[in-house]
Amino acid sequence: MRNRFSEYYKLSDEDLKDHWEKDIFCFDTNVLLNLYRYSPSVRDAFFNLLEQIGDRIWITYQTAFEYQKNRLLVINAQRNAYKRIRDTLNKKKGEIDAELNSFKKHTYLQSNKLKKQIEQAFYSISSDLDNLERQHPDYLAVDPILEKLTVLLEGKVGYDLPTASLEQLYRDGKKRYDDKIPPGYMDMREKQNQGNRSLYGDIIVWKQVIEKAKEIDSSIILVTDDLKEDWWYKFNGKTISPRPELIKEFRDETKKRINIYQADLFLELANKNLAQKTAKEVIQEVRSVRFADEFEIYKRDFDDIEDKRLYCQVCDPGEDYPLVNYLNIYEPEDIENENVVIEDPDQLKFDFAGQIENQKREHITTVQTAECAWCGEFHIICQNCHETLPTSADSPIIICGCGIRYYFDHSYARIKDGEGYEIRIVKDEIHCRGCGNEIEFTDFTGDHMCYKCENKAVNE
Repeated sequence: MRNRFSEYYKLSDEDLKDHWEKDIFCFDTNVLLNLYRYSPSVRDAFFNLLEQIGDRIWITYQTAFEYQKNRLLVINAQRNAYKRIRDTLNKKKGEIDAELNSFKKHTYLQSNKLKKQIEQAFYSISSDLDNLERQHPDYLAVDPILEKLTVLLEGKVGYDLPTASLEQLYRDGKKRYDDKIPPGYMDMREKQNQGNRSLYGDIIVWKQVIEKAKEIDSSIILVTDDLKEDWWYKFNGKTISPRPELIKEFRDETKKRINIYQADLFLELANKNLAQKTAKEVIQEVRSVRFADEFEIYKRDFDDIEDKRLYCQVCDPGEDYPLVNYLNIYEPEDIENENVVIEDPDQLKFDFAGQIENQKREHITTVQTAECAWCGEFHIICQNCHETLPTSADSPIIICGCGIRYYFDHSYARIKDGEGYEIRIVKDEIHCRGCGNEIEFTDFTGDHMCYKCENKAVNE
C-alpha cells in the first residue's frame, strides 16, 4: 500500500533528514519576490539562511525570468501602498464629516468638538504615514535585494527550454489545464491574456525542476509560496500536503521523491534539520505574509462567485454551495482584545473573540474562536497549526491534529449570568491553589482553581 501510493504518505523523520542533508534547494519566483515584502530584519535572516546553503541552491530559468519580469511591479506596489492608504483615509474622513454635519442641530452630540478631535487623529495618522513613506527605500534607484540575489545565484540558474520544447509544452499544458492536472491550471483565469509563457509558467517551472532532478544524484526540495489548490491538497480549509499528483509525477519521471514546502515551514524545518537558528518572530512574519496572500485569494474567489450563498466549512461539507472560508485568516495580533466581525451575504458571519494566556506552550499565546451564524456553534482556531476545530456539547474536549487539547467551557456563562464562556487549554500536572488537587484546565486569569473551588469563590 505505502509503496504503491507513497505520494499520500509522509516521509519518516530519518528519511526526511537524509533529504535535507543531500538534496538541492530550488526556490520559486514568489519566494524571491516576497523578499521585498518582509521587514529588513526578516529579510536579513532569510538571506542568512540562503547564504548558509548557497552551494546547494539552484533555480529554474523560468523562475529567474519571472523574477526579473515582475520585480519592478512588486516594488511599485509597495510604494503605491502609501497612496492607497492615504486615499482611503481621506475618503473615510469625508464620510465622517458629512455624517457629523447632518447632526449639527443635535442637542448633545457636540459635532464641532468631535470634528476637531477626528481631524487631529487623521492629521496624526497622515503625518506618521508621510514619515514612513520618506523612510521607504527607493529600490528603483538602488536595489540591494537584486544585488544579493545576483551574487547568491551566480552559476545556479538553469537553462531555458528550446523553442520547440516550449511550443510542445504549451500544447500539453492546454490539455493539462483542461483536465485540471496540477500545477498551474488555476492561473487560467488570471493569465489567459498574458501570453503562453506566463500562462503556462508553473508547468515550465515544474518540468525544468523534473529535468534537473534527472541530472543529479540527489533529489530536490522545492520552496514555493504559490498558495493555490493546483499546488496544494486542501481539505476543509486546511492545507494537508503538496498535491499527491505532483509527487507521483515527479517519482514516475525521476524515480525520486520531491519535498515541497511553503517558505515559513521551510524556515522551521531548516532549524530542525540544518541546525539553523532562525528566530520564531522571523518565521511568524513570513507566515503572516502568506496568510495575507491567502486572504486575497479567498476574497478574489468570493468576488467572482455569482451565487454568494455561503456555508460554514467546518460544520457542513456544503457541496450545494460555493466554498469561501474566511474563518482562519486572522492572526492573534489582528484581534488583540477586540472583536472583528466579517459579514458576507447572505449566510455567514463570524465574530472573533477570546484570548487567554498559556504558560505551558510558550509558542501559543492565544485561543481564537469564531461564532458561526450558519450552524450557531463556536469554532476554535488552533494557534499552533491554525486548524479550525468544531465544538460539541457532547464532546467538550477538542483534540487538534497537532496534539493540542482544548476544552470549551459553557459553565462560565452560567456562573457569570450568561455573559460569556471560556476556552481552556488542557494541561498536565496543574494543582488547584484552593484544595491542592490535580486539575486539567486553566482559565483566563491563570488562577489554577478546580471547578468546585472556582464556583465557591464566585458564590462568595
